[in-house]
Amino acid sequence: RLAVSAGDGSSDPESEPREMTDEDIEKIIDAFGRSARRVEEAGFDGVQIHGAHGYLVTQFLSPRSNRRRDRWGGSLENRMRFVVEVVRAIKRCVDDGFPVMIKLGCRDYLDDGKLTEDELAQLRSQRHARPAEDGTEI
Repeated sequence: RLAVSAGDGSSDPESEPREMTDEDIEKIIDAFGRSARRVEEAGFDGVQIHGAHGYLVTQFLSPRSNRRRDRWGGSLENRMRFVVEVVRAIKRCVDDGFPVMIKLGCRDYLDDGKLTEDELAQLRSQRHARPAEDGTEI
């Protein structure tokens, strides 16, 4: 089992997930791109990255689940790196006109897991530095 960060609080060391390596993360990012290409080839109108409700994108964005101390964790910029790279991978794999959207949750319903107002403002201000998704649902 893989996890964004080590230590999910499991009392059974045998079931403790292993923190993803850079190689694991890069493989997952690549898989997002290849999956989007298959979606396009299947004739769908676009693709939406699900970055809410505790799924993988949310786990990277949330300071509660992302306790990494490398380029994938810590600052908001680092925690955003995974989703930014996912969008880039998708954009590389699909035609220019294929819409790429993202659904982001603005809170995890946990006091220490939600993005702060300052972080939300930082996300908005950094939009120009990110690869452009075609639509955002929050």
